[in-house]
Amino acid sequence: MTVQFKEETYGPEALSLTGLAKKLTSFNWFGEIGTVDTAVEKHVRQFIEALDVSQYNIKWVAKEDIATTIGELTFENSDVWRALKGIPERYNQLITEKDRTALLESVIDAIPEAVFHPAYAGAFKQVTEDKAISYLVGNAMYISVMACTASLADRPKMFQPLLNIVEKGHTVLGLEGNTIYII
Repeated sequence: MTVQFKEETYGPEALSLTGLAKKLTSFNWFGEIGTVDTAVEKHVRQFIEALDVSQYNIKWVAKEDIATTIGELTFENSDVWRALKGIPERYNQLITEKDRTALLESVIDAIPEAVFHPAYAGAFKQVTEDKAISYLVGNAMYISVMACTASLADRPKMFQPLLNIVEKGHTVLGLEGNTIYII
């Protein structure tokens, strides 16, 4: 699915979002899960440290343990979650101040649908449990929308480490306290 945000409708920001949408739909979603890549850990550290969180652990999850691990994820007692949870509202405020709300609404309508099919195809190739496939697809859609939202708020560097992880065929699975699980 091709996503194009028209510059004449939304202004110059539309061009960068169209490029980001193209990138998001061309990723090899989850293509390398089950392998360990130390560069992914570096990107996780960049992202978490940009949140000003210094106490955290990174843990790789084996492909066969994804469904079980999903059931154990929790935001309780998580400094990472406390740092993350206010970002959507802050970005929404910045977007409103920049009069980009209409473009944000179009992003929210278009990006999840555009990412769904490549993310589903990637997850389906890698895992067999329906719960894991659904979770991974939702994860992909959320990361994609947040990356676009960050771009609209003129904060594209915030989510770049997560995009680097996804581009390498991995993702951040979630949190349990201050442990970041990656696949």
